[in-house]
Amino acid sequence: PVAVAAISAAPIERYDLTSLERVAASIPQLTVGRNSTGSGANITLRGIGSTPTSIGIEQSVATVVDSVYYGQGRIINEGFFDAQRIEVLKGPQALFYGKNATAGVISITTNDPGDEPEALARLGYEFKAKNVLGEGVFSMPVSETFGVRLALRASRMSGGYFKNRAVDDTYNTINAGVVTPHLAPVADSEGPEEKDTMARLTLKWRPSDSLTATLKASASQTEVNTPGWNRAIYKCPSGFNALNPRAACEREFFFYPNRIPADIAPTIPVADDDGSLGNKYKAWGVTGTLNYEADAFTLTSVTNYQWNRNRFVCDCDFQQMIATPDVYATENTRWKAFSTELRGLTTFDGPANLMLGLLYQTTDRAFDQYVAQARADNP
Repeated sequence: PVAVAAISAAPIERYDLTSLERVAASIPQLTVGRNSTGSGANITLRGIGSTPTSIGIEQSVATVVDSVYYGQGRIINEGFFDAQRIEVLKGPQALFYGKNATAGVISITTNDPGDEPEALARLGYEFKAKNVLGEGVFSMPVSETFGVRLALRASRMSGGYFKNRAVDDTYNTINAGVVTPHLAPVADSEGPEEKDTMARLTLKWRPSDSLTATLKASASQTEVNTPGWNRAIYKCPSGFNALNPRAACEREFFFYPNRIPADIAPTIPVADDDGSLGNKYKAWGVTGTLNYEADAFTLTSVTNYQWNRNRFVCDCDFQQMIATPDVYATENTRWKAFSTELRGLTTFDGPANLMLGLLYQTTDRAFDQYVAQARADNP
């Protein structure tokens, strides 16, 4: 027995469910929180999830795309457009999804080439965020046994949901008692001003009724103008933040980011020389699937390689901290993983059947983070 919430292709297109955050808005008991540091996300199901601050902890809610496990929280930065279906399995899934599926599984299946030619183009505009998006799909059979499908999606947000109320600030540093003032200009007036570019190529070969081979290659890039855009204090009971009584909480989304002073930024690794803020995420992956169906059994092999990199520059106090030092942080992290899985399933006519699964995975994470705070000359 398992509790499953499933979404088919029609509502996925109708409600533009192209990210885990948008899926969470449609599934009860599933929440997805974006985080600028650590794992990059907090995904919880039925109240069970993993901390978003640790880069070394994989999510308790497993995300599986085309039968491939993605354990890192930054998977929320990738788009899952042109999807055939999305299934959310609630509760521990130790039998079929045993890899870090303590709280449940989000399973996403993307579309394959069909038997008939298909072409689709979609254009949209969201007025509040000034966001224009476009999507295109082209699919066709090349021969009776081979088909190809190409899906593209891009969006650009020229505005945002969050307003910046910061003003130009003076960031003073101290060295041996000598105070040096630095200009910390106000950052962009709105956030997140997100830009997304995504692509997926699918090749499907079916030389016989028994054997099917599928190759999927995908790539994506996401950029925002400030990593902490969603760290806004909102509608506090007293009207002010308990940690900073001078910081007001209203029924509006606003924040207070300042750029790093230009004369300090070159000394901070990863930061741009002009001190601008931002987050850039890049990812690509390749998945090969072989499926062989005999009279009494089915064999399936899934092999995947995935890579991503995340870089951010952040004014990480996330609010107007009057008389408190600004906290600037940068991050440069890279992830790569290889996995291969073999499954065998018997299809006997009798009352008993067997399934055997083997999984091998190797991962590598490189993580560097730098923090400049306490107004020291040598951060």
